[in-house]
Amino acid sequence: MHQSPKRIAGREVDEQPLAVGFSDLRGFSSYTAQRGDRQAFRLASRFADLVEHQVRQAGGTVVKTYGDGVMTTFDAAETGLRSAA
Repeated sequence: MHQSPKRIAGREVDEQPLAVGFSDLRGFSSYTAQRGDRQAFRLASRFADLVEHQVRQAGGTVVKTYGDGVMTTFDAAETGLRSAA
């Protein structure tokens, strides 16, 4: 008998383990207040580019960027931790 795939919020769920990481810039709100939106945007964009490059080299995926934050996934926790370090 074939079981139907599990679904969450209408999406099929993969049963494989997944490591999820979140990173952001410490003090970003203060930086923005002191330096202004243009410089803050440039800094956040550069940060996202650096994180994306590192994550892709480690075999991970950038799922989402939000302001000064980045959400990433890896197939293994060890890989995610190495990339973060």
